[in-house]
Amino acid sequence: MIRVDRERELFRAFTPKATRQALQRLERGGWLRRIERGTYVQLGASRLDTRSTLALVADWLEGMPYAVAGTAALAHWNLSGHAPSVVDILVARQKRAVEYRGIRFVFHLTDPALFDDSGAVLTMKIEGARVPLRIVGPERALLDAARGVHALPLGVIADAFDRGLRFGSFNRRRLVAQARRDPVAARRIGWLAEQRHEPLADALASLVGRGGYVLLDPRGPADAPFNRRWRVTENATYDDLLG
Repeated sequence: MIRVDRERELFRAFTPKATRQALQRLERGGWLRRIERGTYVQLGASRLDTRSTLALVADWLEGMPYAVAGTAALAHWNLSGHAPSVVDILVARQKRAVEYRGIRFVFHLTDPALFDDSGAVLTMKIEGARVPLRIVGPERALLDAARGVHALPLGVIADAFDRGLRFGSFNRRRLVAQARRDPVAARRIGWLAEQRHEPLADALASLVGRGGYVLLDPRGPADAPFNRRWRVTENATYDDLLG
């Protein structure tokens, strides 16, 4: 991976124009593939880039505060069985979306304090990358799926929750601790836990608070009865999720 702003020493003897011209010649020759302005993947003799998407992200964003999140994080932690076509990445400064190898990388501006939270963001080795990857942990990935304007449909949240229980993908104690900062996610996941007679429900119920009601299914209709225990508009049923 070549990132001009990071490998300044490599191009020290070149003018900016000469650097651009050299990179363009290598790209035309099939030795490099451009990801974004000033960033290229080295292809070598095979002219192929066969590394995993997350290995690519690790090398690409090295030295920047970031964390892989969204459905890519769910898939990495086995909370989803679907390979994502969009990779959501939390960043500390504005960055444009990028398309590469048929995958869209979308960058979301977030509170820089997140990147110092070792409980929410993990640094880990990943095959094919020369540096560790930064990714939200499984607990944070599940909570993120159930909160905010980008919350996923309840069926997807339920599948992630069920897989987490079945495969031991998340730690229950850490999930409750992190849910203290996300009362909306605590309500939706707590409701799911209650349907499954999971002891997590009682711990999450204590985090519900007294705020207004939220939709149980973020993508469902608003006209539904209120569930006072979880303070949700109960626009889905357990049978819906089973069907």
